[in-house]
Amino acid sequence: MSATAAPQYEPTVPARYTAPLVEALREQDPPWLAGVLAAVGLDRAMLRDAGATLTMARFDALLTALAKHTGREDLGFDLGRRISLAHHGALAAALARCATPDDMLRLFSRYSRLITPTFFLHYRRRADHGEFIWRPAAPMSSGTLRAIEEVVAVSFHVQVSGALQQRIRRYDVFMSMPAPRHAARYRELRPARFHFGHLPLPEVRIVMDAALLDTPLRWAPPGVAQGEIADLGGLQRGIPRATRWSEWVAMMLREAEGTQPSLGELAELLSVSPRTLTRYLANEGRALRELGKEVRHRRACEMLQDPRQSIAEIAWRLGYGDPTNFCHAFRAATGRSPREHRAGS
Repeated sequence: MSATAAPQYEPTVPARYTAPLVEALREQDPPWLAGVLAAVGLDRAMLRDAGATLTMARFDALLTALAKHTGREDLGFDLGRRISLAHHGALAAALARCATPDDMLRLFSRYSRLITPTFFLHYRRRADHGEFIWRPAAPMSSGTLRAIEEVVAVSFHVQVSGALQQRIRRYDVFMSMPAPRHAARYRELRPARFHFGHLPLPEVRIVMDAALLDTPLRWAPPGVAQGEIADLGGLQRGIPRATRWSEWVAMMLREAEGTQPSLGELAELLSVSPRTLTRYLANEGRALRELGKEVRHRRACEMLQDPRQSIAEIAWRLGYGDPTNFCHAFRAATGRSPREHRAGS
């Protein structure tokens, strides 16, 4: 297995990944676009600068504003369609020399922080298949999380199918997000099969059989220089370490479906020990137990505002094995039952 370490790096997104979507919107010349770009400090010079970055907060603000002004929920899909290997900066030349999809996925996983340290990638190869797994490594809003899931899943298909050309075979993509209203657009990506809402924590899991992974690549990717490969390891070591962990933990708790992640599970995702994660949270004045209670209760109150969701369904989504336990916990926190809270809200 080839794997990168977890959210231990400052969350930034190279500006070059926003360029395809921004330029497509510029062609439509909407009057609000200049204001949105100025608000996040993004200009034409940054879009052309291979080393320019946005903080995750600014990238989140950009996607949120673009979705609001366009009224579209498929911006992540569109951005994924427009990202090519050439957008991967220093990693692009090395990817262009890969002999098989297996080689590409190992390289993606090993140097994922050069794409962006806002997520981390694992590649698990078995005798008969391989799994390529994306997870978020930085806190972000729910809307941006879903958009990035789409960017990852769609851009993966575009790049791998482009490398294989007409030899692409059926494979499966499992996404934690629920099926979007534009799910029919995923038919454009056949023969890949997309499965929504099948994972308990934020994740994109791509499963390919061994025959597809070992198919030889015969391609010359456009826009990718064939010159000398940069010192990828040195570039990756230069990425600054992160100083905060609690916001990432809160996001994972917020996005969990049908489970309440344990300290051990979260620590494993971060490739650290439970004791280390506990210490990092304590340095921020937080503890997983209290953070879990806060996030769970906030989610419960939000879900209770939707009358279409039953108490039992809400309890399951929050990770309670028995709705009675949910009711007891909610009453202990608020002094009233979930039904009473719903009736009074």
